Amino acid sequence: MTEKYYWDVDVANATKMGMYLTENEMRFIDSFLDQHTIKNCLDIGCGSGRFSVPLHKKGINMTALDCNTLPLNILKEKAPDIKTLCLDASNGLPFENSSFDCIIAIELVDYLPDLTSFFKECNRVLKSGGFLLFTSANKNSYKNLLHKIFSRYRTFYRFSFTDVKSSIEKSGFLVEKVCGFHWIPCDRVSSSKLIPFFESIEKKMKLQNLPSISPWVFFIAKKEGSYF
Repeated sequence: MTEKYYWDVDVANATKMGMYLTENEMRFIDSFLDQHTIKNCLDIGCGSGRFSVPLHKKGINMTALDCNTLPLNILKEKAPDIKTLCLDASNGLPFENSSFDCIIAIELVDYLPDLTSFFKECNRVLKSGGFLLFTSANKNSYKNLLHKIFSRYRTFYRFSFTDVKSSIEKSGFLVEKVCGFHWIPCDRVSSSKLIPFFESIEKKMKLQNLPSISPWVFFIAKKEGSYF
């Protein structure tokens, strides 16, 4: 394969900042799995399998969905047994009601045109008491200001923590846990030697406990009602 897809796990983790992000996201997921038994899980926006592959290795029956065929091909090379689908999740999910114990959507919802429609569709395909794990960038953070000044992607920090929490609760979910992260003043391609220092400050100051102003927020939400 001559073209290297950015979200191939080897590329996404090739920088210190990329490793920080993936390790934090995987840590959140693992802490959830330590407390819950999950048999089948849908990974929306799976990329090349940063999370689908390790969860599959834990014995979870994974279904991986992405809108790009290239990362899905990379995923299939790593784990041929994982079921993959190529489609745009904002147009709906092609699964029957109550199909999954858990859905993960890491670094996805900030690109969706309609949060509530997406969350309601996740509610539909989750079993009763199922869980949705996802991350969201917070527009009420200092990184949004930096993003507006320096980034060419103008729509990334679109929602506040309150926007997302309100939308998920309107969609039949109870937010069980939130955790802030990504306070380090670097982007994903950075391998600055200061990253471990900033990470230690983030931990010592317990900035994960400030989700309303954290640059990124990890949500764990449990289905408590049905929208179908």
